[in-house]
Amino acid sequence: MKLEILSETFAICQLPSDTPIPLWLINSLFFSVTKTGEELSIVCNQLNIHNESRLKIERDWRCFKVQGPLDFVLTGILASLTDPLAKDNISIFAISTFN
Repeated sequence: MKLEILSETFAICQLPSDTPIPLWLINSLFFSVTKTGEELSIVCNQLNIHNESRLKIERDWRCFKVQGPLDFVLTGILASLTDPLAKDNISIFAISTFN
């Protein structure tokens, strides 16, 4: 398994679930949007964030990218990455794409 450390510094943002997806995040080379009944969560380059009154932000996250594609039948990938980090008290926030 090969890892790549992305050069940007990221933020994890929370908005109310009825918020439209903000256009300011489109300028990020990488972003992720997840919507539930409780919230709209966004992960993107923190330099692209425009402050909004209802926006909660956790800044200064670094991202590791697992180079894929990886087969869906593989198991234990996340555990193999998170176990060593947990032993060193390093928090994680995991996102997955199709690949």
